[in-house]
Amino acid sequence: MTGRLVLRAIRSRHWVKNLLLFVPIVAGHRITDRRLVGLAAIGFAAFSLAASGAYLVNDLADLDSDRRHPSKRERPLPSGTLPIGLAYALAPSLMMAAVVMPWWTLRILFTASLAAYLGI
Repeated sequence: MTGRLVLRAIRSRHWVKNLLLFVPIVAGHRITDRRLVGLAAIGFAAFSLAASGAYLVNDLADLDSDRRHPSKRERPLPSGTLPIGLAYALAPSLMMAAVVMPWWTLRILFTASLAAYLGI
C-alpha cells in the first residue's frame, strides 16, 4: 500500500510530460540510435525524479493549506496516509539522484539546467 501512496505523492502520472525529451530523436529520425535513446532515457528519469522531489517539497511546505483544500486534502501527505517523515527523507533523495544520475553521462549543461530547475 505504501508503494502506491508514494507513487501518488510523487505524482508519477506527470512523468509523461518528460517524454518531450524524445521528440528531437523522433523528429530527427534517430529513434534507432540506441546511444541517443539511452541518453534521452537518463534525461527522462532525471527530470522525472527532480519534478517528483519538487512536488514533495511543495506538498510539505503547503501541508496546512492543502489539508483545508477540497481536493488537495485527498493527497497522501495532507490526508495523513503517507508519513511526513518519509516525504522528508524522499524529497532530497529524489532530487539528489536526479542531479547525480546524469552527471557522468550527459553534458554538464543538462545537469546545470536540471539544477537550475530545482533551484527555481
